[in-house]
Amino acid sequence: TSPVNGSRDNSDRRPQLQGQQVALILRQLDSLPTLPGVATRLLELTASNQSETREVVQLIQADQSLTAKLLSLAGRAEAGIRTEARTVEKAVLLLGFEAVRSAVLSIKVFETFGPATSRPDGLDRGEFWKHCLAVATAAEGLARRLRLDEEPEEVFVCGLLHDIGKLALEHCLPKSFAKVIAATDQQYGNIATYEREILGVDHTVVGRRLAQQWHLPQTVEQVLWLHHQPIGAIPELVPARRVVAVVHLADTIAREQRFGYSGNYTFPRSSGELAAEIGLPAEALADLIEQLPGQIERRAQLLGLDQVSSEGLYRSALARANTELGRLNEALRRRAVGLVQQAEAFRQLRDFGADLRGDMSLPGLCQLLAVTWAKAGELRPNVEAPVAAYLISPTDTTVVAAAWTGTEPAELTVLERRPEFPPRQVPTEVQPAELVLPKLARDGEALARWLGPASRLHRALSCGGQWVGGLLWPAAVQTTRLQGDAGDALAAAMGFAAEALAERDHAATLAEQLSQASQRLYVAQQALTETRALAAVGEMAAGAAHEINNPLAVIAGRAQLMAESDDQPDRKAWQTMAEQAQRISDIVSEMMEFARPAKPRPEPLAVDELLQAGRDVFARRRGPEALAVTVRVAPGTPAAQADREQVAAALAELLDNAAYATRDKPAAALEAEHDEVNDQILLRVVDRGVGMDPQTQRDAFTPFFSARPAGRARGLGLSKARRLIELSGGRIWIRSAAGEGTTVFVRLPRASGPAGADFPPGSETP
Repeated sequence: TSPVNGSRDNSDRRPQLQGQQVALILRQLDSLPTLPGVATRLLELTASNQSETREVVQLIQADQSLTAKLLSLAGRAEAGIRTEARTVEKAVLLLGFEAVRSAVLSIKVFETFGPATSRPDGLDRGEFWKHCLAVATAAEGLARRLRLDEEPEEVFVCGLLHDIGKLALEHCLPKSFAKVIAATDQQYGNIATYEREILGVDHTVVGRRLAQQWHLPQTVEQVLWLHHQPIGAIPELVPARRVVAVVHLADTIAREQRFGYSGNYTFPRSSGELAAEIGLPAEALADLIEQLPGQIERRAQLLGLDQVSSEGLYRSALARANTELGRLNEALRRRAVGLVQQAEAFRQLRDFGADLRGDMSLPGLCQLLAVTWAKAGELRPNVEAPVAAYLISPTDTTVVAAAWTGTEPAELTVLERRPEFPPRQVPTEVQPAELVLPKLARDGEALARWLGPASRLHRALSCGGQWVGGLLWPAAVQTTRLQGDAGDALAAAMGFAAEALAERDHAATLAEQLSQASQRLYVAQQALTETRALAAVGEMAAGAAHEINNPLAVIAGRAQLMAESDDQPDRKAWQTMAEQAQRISDIVSEMMEFARPAKPRPEPLAVDELLQAGRDVFARRRGPEALAVTVRVAPGTPAAQADREQVAAALAELLDNAAYATRDKPAAALEAEHDEVNDQILLRVVDRGVGMDPQTQRDAFTPFFSARPAGRARGLGLSKARRLIELSGGRIWIRSAAGEGTTVFVRLPRASGPAGADFPPGSETP
């Protein structure tokens, strides 16, 4: 990976440098294999209804493997009727341009990112492709049943490629992506969440950028970008809104059926709910799920799953890139011979414009600036005397720089610039770099070491009177090619390109932020509904306390008096009446406590003492014999910041549920460890009881919901636990399966101050 100076050593700089780190990650997409030529050409031919069958047939016949697979696909007829197709021409006529285009694109993309040997700690390629194939097959079936405007074959491609951003991230950052997978599997979360926390970008954004780089259809691009969002969170103006919703449902189906590995353990909505939302009957959904395994197997045979390795593709792509680089260098050398100096500089200006791409990143433009400036001046850079270019970020206090040594790709770095740089006035003349570098970066020595010991010259790049970047080259090299109108024109073009790229990146960032804001709004609306429900409970409880407690006090008092009367024959009945009146009063008080809990008083707490406190509260309520509780704390677990009484009460509620779930052999475990990804304390309440079905798990935190028989519980235990945990700034969630037990996760803030030493190693309390 490209070096990012300072991003690992100083946590205060991380928010400022993160944006440029993401840019460096996205830039490495250029090193991924390009879309094979046969697929690219076929997309061009079939994009128009005027295309001739003969051209498509000739293109497919040039690829023997593709020919065989297309004939196999044509041999599988619709509705189970086998059709003979012994020639490519008959296969194309039988399937149609749309089906042929989707089949070729699927086959070639699968060959490009085939199931190569996986890293021991990385993404399991075989299981990953199994998941993608399941999503694609389900999406195609949904498209047929819903009769979408898009062809089912196109929807199949959208499903097959929906998670391809994960392969791109693993290719660019294998070690960091392994940490993402480990964190996801440890906490049963959504892999996209940990991608953003650890890498700064998730696979949906990377997948969108890769689709743009490959010039895939707009529908595919939007699915890669938005497939995690339900249809309610997608604006009506998005053209592929229905296709995105179909792939989102297909992904949920594949994960519910445990087909392959996706790295997403969360289920905000069930497949049944999503299907109803887009108008698919429950009977059609059940029929699709029943037929899905057989359809996946047939598709896997067609694509050659587990038989393709991408190692050869990467090698051939690298060889072609090196050959093309050599050819271009030789062509530039031949063209330069015999031309006058000023004409050559203007030619470089033209070439610079031709090399600019609409999808070029900030680091990529930096490299292009350095290479173009070196060639225009015939500077002949080397390791000791590189030619460098830098660009100033318009959104933060960072500088992206590239140093080109002449043969290798430019070395990239991200530096933190001084707040006072750049000044308002941009210098128009060439200056010694020693006068500029100390003003540019906070750590001028690091920049000087990066550029090497040789003295060099500096020229600023500007646009609209704003200093946007600069160029650095060895002062010892004498050249006149970079002087006069030609050098000024080239520098002006570079400054304009830098400003245009900054504006484009700003617009792209706003679009991505808008998408994320839309999703956050959707989640906030759900939370607002729940908050309103809690407010209604509070109002009801307050009214009940006022309207019920006074009459209850009269009833309880009179009943108690009657029970204590010596001449009262129904003394036991009156005593029962008094006890039940008190019980009603206790219920009202509990509702009040739930709706309007006491203000928390967070303090640093040793984790072992906090877990013991929760166990003690439960034991006082139910008795120590009600549940055998084991407390385990991982070595080195730091203190938590929380309200002792409220968190202990919440843990007691969770233990109460565990006791009911394991009533045949009551036992549970309280566990704790340091969540290094979020730097918080992760608690777990684990039981091996009856577990929860999906519907019970979704409703578990709903006030007054209970899966126990009527009269056994009021349904406030888990709701109260979540209420108390959130008051201490924590979060609570459940992972459970019927017959497999339940694990309740609680994440609490880490204490900023000491609460005794970190928990010692080897701590376990029976």
